[in-house]
Formats: sequence, structure tokens, C-alpha cells
Amino acid sequence: MRLIHVFPYLNKRGGVERYMWELTRLLSSKHNVEILTSAAELDKDSPKFQVKLLPAPRLPFALTNLWFAMRGKAYWKKLKERQSTIVHVQGASAWHQDIVTAQSCHKAWFLMSLRRASPLSKSFWLKLLNPYHYVTLLTEGIQYRPRNIRRVIAISQIIKQELMHYYKIPERKISVLHSGVNTEEFDRKRNADAGKVLRQQLAIPDEAIVLSFVANEFVRKGLDVILQAMARLPEANFHLAVAGKGNPAPSRLSTPPAMFLYSQHATNRLVS
Repeated sequence: MRLIHVFPYLNKRGGVERYMWELTRLLSSKHNVEILTSAAELDKDSPKFQVKLLPAPRLPFALTNLWFAMRGKAYWKKLKERQSTIVHVQGASAWHQDIVTAQSCHKAWFLMSLRRASPLSKSFWLKLLNPYHYVTLLTEGIQYRPRNIRRVIAISQIIKQELMHYYKIPERKISVLHSGVNTEEFDRKRNADAGKVLRQQLAIPDEAIVLSFVANEFVRKGLDVILQAMARLPEANFHLAVAGKGNPAPSRLSTPPAMFLYSQHATNRLVS
């Protein structure tokens, strides 16, 4: 079986990018896998797969994504003429495919974030006028038309419900498959020494239970929800290590200081 994985960017740093990387690594041992992308970061440890580049012109981020979806249409049509070929797309990055893995429903998040923001705030208007959101909504709208898709893989039940609500996708077409972890690379015992060093650097007691929040876009990913939940824990011997890029405003909630930890200078070490 020949598999074509589609996403504009291939690397091990981003969430969706890493998902595609790991999926390709696992599937390429048994199947003929090809990546269709506009930018690829490869090294000596890269999985053995073929990379088809569609170099993108220097355009604003939103227009680059739109260009990739439009430019790839002709290429995907040729792929579908081959027998035993399955086109698998990551997120809102293509218009025609067999399978989409949905890490989010952009329409659901976009409308929710506008409702939560004040119409008088600067962030509200920056979000409302950002062309990236409208390009993504356009791609989602085309992508989820019945004739353009055979199956959706949602990484959570919430995303499944959002896709059913906003795009009327029949439940029988959606499978929920939670994201996994590369346990060989992220091995707790193997990284025990690094954990001890971080505890010392961040002044976390050895007996404390440390939770980690690794993500960009803190508000979107729910940092405020985690902090509110920690405030309800029966014990105060919990710490939260936050790593990523985003607005740290949620960390200023009325939560006991001992209940969470946010260290900007440790961000890179925590991610790696």
C-alpha cells in the first residue's frame, strides 16, 4: 500500500509536525510512504521515506498555506489515479484527500475565542481581522465536503463533536484516536538525571509532584483551566512546569503561589 502524508511543514518541533513525523516513522517500516510538504527539516535520524517538495513562494503565512492547498490539488489528482494509494492530510492543509487527522476544529475555536474576548479589546480585533483564520476556515469548509473526504481521525471526543456540529460530518465517518508518545525517546527512567537537574534549577522539592504543560498558545490550550483545577487539589505539594510560547496572563489567577510554577528561562530545557 502506498501512503501519501500531506502537511506544509515537516520537522520535529511543532505538535502536528511531530505527529506526522512519528506516524511516518512507524508506517514506513511496512508501507511505501511519501511526504508532500513545502518545507522539510531532515537529519541523519530521519525515517526512511520519500519527500516530495512543493516549494512555496515568500508570502505571508496565511497565503503560504492557501498556496500549498491550491498548488497541491493537481498533484493529489495525479496521485489518486494510481491504484492502492491513500492520501492522508494533517489538519486544514488540503482540499482533497482520503483521510484527515483533525487535531482541532478551527471554526469551533475561532468562534469560541471571539465570544470570550471583549469587542472593545485590541486582541478581539486583531483576531477578527487576521487573514490566517479565514484561510483556515476556507480550507476546512472545502476539506470537509462529503465528496472530498472518506474518513476523519479526531484526536479527542470534543473535536469529533465539534466537527459533527459545525461541518455536519456523519458520526460513522469519524474515528477517535488519541495521540501517542514515543516511549523510546521520552523514557522517564532514562531521563531521570535530567529531571533531578531541573528540580534543582527550579527549586522544586524532591518529594513534590510535578505536572508539565508543554504547548504554545496558553489560553487556547487551557493553561487557565489547569491552574483552576490545581487550586482544587486537596494537597499543596504539586507544581506545574509550563514550557512554550504564549501569554502568561493565566498564571496571574488567584491561585496559591505554591500550586504552580512558570519559569520563562527554563522553557527551552523543559521542551528538550
